[in-house]
Amino acid sequence: MSLFSFLKKVRRSQNVEPKSSDVTLEKKSIEKNLYKNVEYIKSALGNAPDLVIREVVIPQSRLKGAILFIDGIVDENLLNEFFLTPLLQSDENIETLDQLEQTALQILPISRLKDLNILIKELLSGNSIFLLEGQTEAIKLAISAWEMRSIDEPETEATVRGPREGFNESLGASLTLIRRKIVNPNLRFEVITIGAATNTKVCLVYMHDLASPRLLEEIKKRINKIEHDTILESGYIEEFIEDDPNSIFPTIGNTEKPDKLAAKILEGRIGILVDGTPIALTIPYLFVEAFQTAEDYYSRQYYSSLVRIVRFLSFGISINFPALYVATQNFHKEMIPTELLASIAAAREGVPFPLVMELVMMLIVFEILREAGVRMPQAIGQAMSIVGALILGDAAVQAGVVGTPTIIIIGITGITSFVVTPLSDSSAILRFLFIVPASVIGLYGLILSNLVLLVHLSSIKSAGIPYLSPISPAVFNDWRDVFVRLHPNFYKDTRAKTIPIQKDPKKYRFEPEDEQL
Repeated sequence: MSLFSFLKKVRRSQNVEPKSSDVTLEKKSIEKNLYKNVEYIKSALGNAPDLVIREVVIPQSRLKGAILFIDGIVDENLLNEFFLTPLLQSDENIETLDQLEQTALQILPISRLKDLNILIKELLSGNSIFLLEGQTEAIKLAISAWEMRSIDEPETEATVRGPREGFNESLGASLTLIRRKIVNPNLRFEVITIGAATNTKVCLVYMHDLASPRLLEEIKKRINKIEHDTILESGYIEEFIEDDPNSIFPTIGNTEKPDKLAAKILEGRIGILVDGTPIALTIPYLFVEAFQTAEDYYSRQYYSSLVRIVRFLSFGISINFPALYVATQNFHKEMIPTELLASIAAAREGVPFPLVMELVMMLIVFEILREAGVRMPQAIGQAMSIVGALILGDAAVQAGVVGTPTIIIIGITGITSFVVTPLSDSSAILRFLFIVPASVIGLYGLILSNLVLLVHLSSIKSAGIPYLSPISPAVFNDWRDVFVRLHPNFYKDTRAKTIPIQKDPKKYRFEPEDEQL
């Protein structure tokens, strides 16, 4: 039983009424009595200490009003300069909100509200609210000023050549970064609010003339179906909208780089930005995208192609190398040169554990060290993971707990798993799964495991598109940017047709299959 379920059970046993986040608030109209409205807001927020209420008296009409905002998330300088000062220094006889808008509110972005519960949500979103005695409406002033992290280079996607900027936790700042990359009127933003308790803003980003309308509608439908109180990060949304949640492979991409997201949007994909997190999602997401980086397209095609081939080889080594070692040692010793076989046997002499147990044990230790290095502070984590691996590995060999070849196998496997970071989680699971059949029937089990993996990859989809596209089903015309990256002159004809100014952009859209959507 999860902690949330346990707390709900305790609350029921104590006959405690559900909080406002558990039910939908009813409509509550703004009354003409100013103090009743203010008291309702204070009561709804539990007399929050950061709720600021400033009462004002309009000079000419002597009407009372109140400006409300949450301390720390509103730009008080703008509020004073462009609202309170003009209001208190106005010579006009202001008696209605219409007169107020025409005299004192000429610059600030404003809108009208009639529901107190909606007013409270806007208040918590960083807006200021002005209530006037005798009026059944309120004015919302959009002058929020959240404290946010500066735009820095993302640590998870460092580049040698290319832009060094990354998204931060502010949705507005992230949208601005996308605007800078794509200066095009066809760029569209659609904001959806989800999460009964958090009221998190989710923004769909796409090119109006390139994105598939059916795909867009399907994504919006899936997002609107999310019935969850808490949406704190894009990972919450990813689990609800992916096609195959039972697969260990990611079918929705993620990135912190604006240039990478812009490139995918210009290919017809749809991006998802979530307020409060720098991680953006992209749909659809194909298997081959895990082996591509933005830097591939900033460097010359020769080295980019070489590195991409290395990534494919590294992924194969990271998932197969431990199982291959077990299979050859236990069932197919004739495949190993005699000198090497004798060296391995001498190194493992005195080791008390079977080879399979030895490998699994060291793989678990490696995962522990990796997790500890990630969770610790950066300076301490790097030193601990490196020193810990060296000390533990050397001590284990000296004590005869494991053999030296096992340490070498684990080291090569660990290094290659970091080459393709989007699939590092999947490869960690596959390493353990592949060892089991390899330890039972040798190379036949390893080959069978790879065949099952290929069948699984061929069966899953991302937003209705086969996950292995364009490898399976084969689209040879697109292979020019799969295993290698050819010079742009080889496919400039197809790239030019994806530019928004073309007459028939529908031809190049992502079109999910009918049975999937």
